Amino acid sequence: MKKYIFFFAIILAIVACNKTTTLPAYTSPATSNLKVTSLKHTEDTVNVGDTVYLTATGSIYDTLAVYAYFTVSSSATGSPVYTIGSSSSPILLSTVLNTKNIAGTNTWTAIIPLTKITSVANSKLTITGNFVSQLTLSSQGSNTATVADAGQTTKTIYVQ
Repeated sequence: MKKYIFFFAIILAIVACNKTTTLPAYTSPATSNLKVTSLKHTEDTVNVGDTVYLTATGSIYDTLAVYAYFTVSSSATGSPVYTIGSSSSPILLSTVLNTKNIAGTNTWTAIIPLTKITSVANSKLTITGNFVSQLTLSSQGSNTATVADAGQTTKTIYVQ
């Protein structure tokens, strides 16, 4: 009988010491690490040579950096006349972070000056913005969000 108890104790010890190194997949408490809720311009009509200011707002989780790139098309040429940043090299926005909300995300605001885009008088500029965040761990990749404010993904500004 002692042999069976000793044998059972050895088997139990072997089974109890079986360790695994596989961790469960990480599930973020936020559905998206970056969300852009609004992109607005300060004026619908500007003069030649003016700087256009855009105000972007949104929420962010698990990072503090927000990047963006913009494409500006003109009715004078019909094609993109100016790009600010690119998908492979977006510009870092100077953001103002607000306090965390209940979901654990930070709301943010950024004022984005666009210079040298108002060079053709009597034209209409269409601005398209894309926003990118790089997560805290570089292995997690990035998240791209296009903005749709009141259902619009582009902003139109008239140059006098």
